Amino acid sequence: MKVRIKLKTGDIIELDMEEYLRGVVPAEMPPYYPIEALKAQAIAARTYAMHRINPDRPYDLAATVANQVYDPEKTHPRTDFAIKLTEGMYLSYGGKAIDAVFSATNGGTIRSAKERWGNDVPYLIEKPDPYCNLPLGNSHGVGLCQRGAGAMAEQGFSAKEILCHYYHGIEIEGAPAMERFAATAMQFVGKSVYVLGGNGETLTDMANPVAWIKSKETDSADADRAIAYYKRLLASGLTEIHAFDCSGFVYHTLKQLFPTAMDMTADGYLAMCEQISSSALTDGDLLFRTQNGHAYHVGIYAGGNVIHSKGRDCGVVCEQITDLGDTHWNTFGRLKMIWEEDGIPIILTVQKPMLQGEAIRAFQKGLESLGYDIGKTGADGKWGKNSHSALEQFIANQHNSTSPANAYVQLKLGDELYTGTVSRKRGF
Repeated sequence: MKVRIKLKTGDIIELDMEEYLRGVVPAEMPPYYPIEALKAQAIAARTYAMHRINPDRPYDLAATVANQVYDPEKTHPRTDFAIKLTEGMYLSYGGKAIDAVFSATNGGTIRSAKERWGNDVPYLIEKPDPYCNLPLGNSHGVGLCQRGAGAMAEQGFSAKEILCHYYHGIEIEGAPAMERFAATAMQFVGKSVYVLGGNGETLTDMANPVAWIKSKETDSADADRAIAYYKRLLASGLTEIHAFDCSGFVYHTLKQLFPTAMDMTADGYLAMCEQISSSALTDGDLLFRTQNGHAYHVGIYAGGNVIHSKGRDCGVVCEQITDLGDTHWNTFGRLKMIWEEDGIPIILTVQKPMLQGEAIRAFQKGLESLGYDIGKTGADGKWGKNSHSALEQFIANQHNSTSPANAYVQLKLGDELYTGTVSRKRGF
């Protein structure tokens, strides 16, 4: 979906809706607000924009408070995460996108559209709002109250509950991230999207498979043949069966939804999960085959089935699960990068002391994506002085922050354990 924006300069630009929201959500709501409040703001802002798309006008929205503020220089990882989690979701009433107006405060009462503007709108009605403790001020007080949304999220309310509180009788259209993750995985069943992998190796630079092949094959003639074969697979129109390695499939599927997804082994994805019981499984959770505490295979749960890369002769398959808890699928996890209530997609758990490996590389990628310098070698999976310095800066910044919880991390380096949810009230 495209949206046309009139900038402060008078220029009119056209953007994809989701890219437009990257400059709107952090400009309208502080990025340190709880993630459920940011998700509610993202859905409201998307709906507000959809309601105003009109091809008969020269533009759809102004980039100012006349509509909703758009400032691409304010993009932030936390609001990007909220936008991605709610991609395509919007509010409807009577089958149409609503006029999802919002304001900073409401003085403890949600104002009605009729009181403010003389329009009787069934989903913009007056009601008490015990979650906003600031005076109305210059705000119109109709619809979502940003201050109240933040307070509700801090008390444990979900984005859906927040939106249903502020917009009466609405429906929320579109699928949450977990459902989209499972649906995305289903698209690859029986198809031949090929990911190099096997024997514990994964393609670390998906953007440059040619360089990866050359780095693995010293004979240039063999490398050229491998590259030609790889390109032929990509051009095959997905007509032949060629297998992902299991973790490569999970990575590729996650990458469709989260550009910051990390390329991990099955054991690495297990470390990124909160372990759950089989009875708690929902679409988008991960299933593992483990032995001696380590995962050697991983798949994606979807409606009583598991979608996984079964092997070269089978490719990606969707199979009914009949053996939960026995010697096959015996461990179940929920990715914190999707479910963590108050986090950004920088998640790490290291289960034993180590100074190198997949989990270290994942954490390095997280620090790097937040703008911390981890050295010239980048996320190489080896912990050195630059990585440690970046971690110390990260901790110091969180301790000095006035924000609520910003990130979940757990990292054991030698004898030092850094763990927990970083917040203004407590550190690691």
